[in-house]
Amino acid sequence: MHHTKLTRAGIFCVLIVLSFQHIFSTPLQPGDFVFADAQLHAIVRFRPSTGETNYLAPISFLGSDGGIALDSAANIFATVSKGGFGPMAEFYRLDERSSQLVLLAKDPLIQSASRIIVSSDDKSLLIAGEGQDNKYKLFRLDLATATVSVLTTNFHSTFMNLVPADEHPAFLSRAPNGHLMIADNAYGHLVEFTEDGLNRNFLAEMTYPMLLTGVTVDRAGRIFVSGLNLPDKILNLDQTTHLTTPVGDHSLVRAPFDVMAASDGSLIVADPTADALIRVNPDTGEESIFLAGVPSPRTLWEYIGPALQRPVLSVRRSANGITISWNDPVAAWKLESTSGLQLASPWNAVAISLNQTGDLWEAELPVDSVEAYYRLTQN
Repeated sequence: MHHTKLTRAGIFCVLIVLSFQHIFSTPLQPGDFVFADAQLHAIVRFRPSTGETNYLAPISFLGSDGGIALDSAANIFATVSKGGFGPMAEFYRLDERSSQLVLLAKDPLIQSASRIIVSSDDKSLLIAGEGQDNKYKLFRLDLATATVSVLTTNFHSTFMNLVPADEHPAFLSRAPNGHLMIADNAYGHLVEFTEDGLNRNFLAEMTYPMLLTGVTVDRAGRIFVSGLNLPDKILNLDQTTHLTTPVGDHSLVRAPFDVMAASDGSLIVADPTADALIRVNPDTGEESIFLAGVPSPRTLWEYIGPALQRPVLSVRRSANGITISWNDPVAAWKLESTSGLQLASPWNAVAISLNQTGDLWEAELPVDSVEAYYRLTQN
């Protein structure tokens, strides 16, 4: 009996260590690029430092809807519009353990979602989409409560200075000042908001018949848009004069489906007609292949945040079972457990007391099952 208890304790400790190591491995490192591909139906990571390309998870698409977003801790979020009768947009977070998308919310308030971004405080998703009343709006999904609310419906302008226009917000970007940049693909409007949906600022109307397909703002505050139906596919908008300047030498970019400003100052363009991601130097106009063999890319992101600093963990045997300890100077982490690593197995907060001495936190756990797993998550 004594030998059995020691064996089970030993096995249990190994499982815990492996579980922690796996859960704490993030799929993204600073400098990685991640995008969704509508033909491969996958979320894809490209790591320029090694040249590696990896599929992170499957994702379904309906038409031009759907996309992904990143927060500062390298979490990947996704939206899918299923269509059918009574459609509702669905919102997910990528679980790197299982390489599956875990449902966050499916709210009847939103019929379809075009694009999403994470708010600057990482607490919510900001969504450009269509409500069940067939009106286009900006929505907010609170990540803590999974509740959806309307951020703003303040989309009213004039089309070519002639008739009232009910804009269709479709593409989102964040400016360095924290403001939201929204591109409307129905009337070619660029509109700026603060993140609370207030302080609307109409910036420009693109030359007809340009169909906007993306918007991005670089670290210097320069606004770039991508679009179809005009000879120039990438434009730089001057916020003072509201005039646009063509960007690129037209050697590679033919039909951009999205554009993003990279941390090195270049633009990365998703172009399915080139079967590639294309790098564009906005100053010289030079275009070059950034990543070849990409059938239908969209919603491009670069992870530029620092690697998440995980606590240093220790697992050791104790008189009544095992002790898990970790360094946590600011009490930013909590302990959770699950009975298995399947998607149907929920993670629950561990209902035990934590003994804290200085920066060291300890949890005393009994050994009652080899099928229990534990992890630390941020508060």
